Amino acid sequence: MQAFFDGAFVAAIKAQKPIMPGVIFNTSKILPVHKKFWAWPGLIRFHFLPPIPTEGLTLADVPHLKGSVHKMMETYYVEHRKNS
Repeated sequence: MQAFFDGAFVAAIKAQKPIMPGVIFNTSKILPVHKKFWAWPGLIRFHFLPPIPTEGLTLADVPHLKGSVHKMMETYYVEHRKNS
């Protein structure tokens, strides 16, 4: 997984709305690395994780929130990639 940008986390905190993480599986099977704008037919799976509340958080909490969500999604991906 790549590093996250701050934008979605800043927006969620400013709006005091939850972050809704999602993990997509099997994209490497349908999107070949060596071809641009090309996708092979195939099944991808999108798993939604539990919402992360942002009530009471401030912009100073962005780095911690971003790191926790990244870690949660990465852990979920590693645990579920063979079954998806």
